[in-house]
Amino acid sequence: MQLKNKIYKILLVCLLCILPGMGFAQEASVEELQKNIATAKNDSIKTDLYNDLAFLYTTSGDLEQGKATVDQALKLAKQVEYPAGEAEALKILGIISSYQDDRYNAINYSKQALDLYRKLGDTLGMANMESNIGAFYVDIGSALAIDYIIPSIQKSEQLKDTVRIMSATLNLAAFYFNKMKQPEKAEEYFKQAKAYLDTGFEGQEDWSLNYQAYQGEFALYKEEYEAALAIFEKMLPAEEGGPYHSETLRKIGSSLYGLKRNREAEQVLVQAIEVAETAQSFEDMVSAQILYGKVIRERSPQQAVNVFEEALDLAASGGYLYELEQVHLELYNTYRNIGQYSDALRHHEYYLELKDSILNIEVNDKVRYAQLNFDLDKKEDQIQMLEQRSEIADLQQKRQKSVTIATIAVAGLLLLLVLGMFNRYKFIKKANSLINKEKERSENLLLNILPEETAQELKEKGSVKAKHFDSVTVMFTDFVGFTKSSETMGPEELVRNVDYFFSKFDTIIEKYGLEKIKTIGDAYMCAAGLPFPSENHAQKMLLAALDIIDFVDQVRNDPNDGIPGFEIRIGIHTGPVVAGVVGTKKFAYDIWGDTVNVASRMESGSHSGRINISETTYDLVREQFKCTYRGEIEVKNKGMLKMYFVNSIKDKSFVTEVLEETKAG
Repeated sequence: MQLKNKIYKILLVCLLCILPGMGFAQEASVEELQKNIATAKNDSIKTDLYNDLAFLYTTSGDLEQGKATVDQALKLAKQVEYPAGEAEALKILGIISSYQDDRYNAINYSKQALDLYRKLGDTLGMANMESNIGAFYVDIGSALAIDYIIPSIQKSEQLKDTVRIMSATLNLAAFYFNKMKQPEKAEEYFKQAKAYLDTGFEGQEDWSLNYQAYQGEFALYKEEYEAALAIFEKMLPAEEGGPYHSETLRKIGSSLYGLKRNREAEQVLVQAIEVAETAQSFEDMVSAQILYGKVIRERSPQQAVNVFEEALDLAASGGYLYELEQVHLELYNTYRNIGQYSDALRHHEYYLELKDSILNIEVNDKVRYAQLNFDLDKKEDQIQMLEQRSEIADLQQKRQKSVTIATIAVAGLLLLLVLGMFNRYKFIKKANSLINKEKERSENLLLNILPEETAQELKEKGSVKAKHFDSVTVMFTDFVGFTKSSETMGPEELVRNVDYFFSKFDTIIEKYGLEKIKTIGDAYMCAAGLPFPSENHAQKMLLAALDIIDFVDQVRNDPNDGIPGFEIRIGIHTGPVVAGVVGTKKFAYDIWGDTVNVASRMESGSHSGRINISETTYDLVREQFKCTYRGEIEVKNKGMLKMYFVNSIKDKSFVTEVLEETKAG
């Protein structure tokens, strides 16, 4: 669950209202400021007046006029070399960009302002910009937020600036809630902010409303729906007709839904959708539609599908990634419930793709950049293949021309006919050789992507039917601290390091006859017991996992060729899955089911250098491996699950049997 977007915007408005140099703008009207600009003889004063006027337009909601005015301030400040006025203009540009949901420019302008404040030695300005940048990074879920929020709090404490300390503390709480997924830690910072709030200061009423919003969010998170409903209903009169009217109605609807008061929730959510549509707040509209679809799904699944499809179109056109992820998940759940499994599978695929993009965006941006170059190389190979085919076609035309000429001149040019036949033989031999090489190459490429049985079915039938496997062992690996390390690497170095480890992992799983499924950033996923079921698939997977642990330890203890050492954690679970091929242009063999989700939870619940397995897997391998029982550990969306750490092999003689069986099979 994400904290409300309105919180960040309230923070910025409140910060803006207490910014130095803005006091006059709060008292003057637009007409007065325009008159003062026209009569100002000092360009520095005129710059400040332009900034004041831009501030007034911005806080009144006229962002277009605010942008035009602050652009004038910025241009003039640069002309007269007035860095304080330039910093103020960049600061306002950052806030306007934030209101327009343009986080890239919001951060960019704010960082430029921060650089100027640093050169000026303006501690208050630096604290303000660090707090704003931290808020922007919290808003997009970036860990970089912490690099700005902490320094802002430190500077604000030096200045004894109560309001700014409180705003930065709230940003820090939002960071722990949204990015770190640590609600208990976030609540500690909310309590610290409340202590500052209780001291009393100008504008306390606005901050009290802001804090109520936080309280309502936490009540929803804790599933204390009665408390959440009371908070948001109390806030509603102040929000009616404002930019957050729809969002507050949606929170009321969410509270009613949690209380099983679905009919009331439906009425409120319909109102939330209408309010958002009237205000052209399409992101709020999508969020309300998603919740409304969930509420009516049990009563009318088809109507819920229609609502979700409308939300899907709107989210796609607006580029709302988080909402797109959620609506695909709800369409998957709805289609699955009504037995339309092909549609469910399609939306589940979209959901997983979006989820991966959102969770791994900082690392995957670099990987995708390098992957783009790799794809371009493959495209060049395909172009060369087409050129070779074109060469064959040209040769065929030349051969036909030679045959035609030879036929016309057959009476007097018997020698040319013999030469033509000889050229024909050479051509056919060359053409067949090229065709066979390309066919072999294409088949090898297909076998690198799909299991042999699946590839054969795809060639014969043009499609692959999804298959159910009763017992498959799934493994996830993840490098500890990889995201932080990758921030200092270039794209080529990043891919080289990942490829070094994953190539060895490929060799290890091939050694035990396992099936690689895919890699996601620095995560590696494979499965045992498919496409051909086997009795000892769990044992094979644990042997492979131990080999991977040994290899990673070896690299860390004895670095080679500049490859950095990492620590790795591994999670394994056994259960039923569905396997099949998705896509029509870039085929991908994948598996789905609750088994995959639990295996992923085993990995996230593991420790560095350890193999964490579920109770199901442990029951299959307890005779061959020494394991340590960890107890019952809480798993998100699964409750309490028994987990075990794998320590070593009890009897290594069975390893030889497994390897011989794999080699024979």
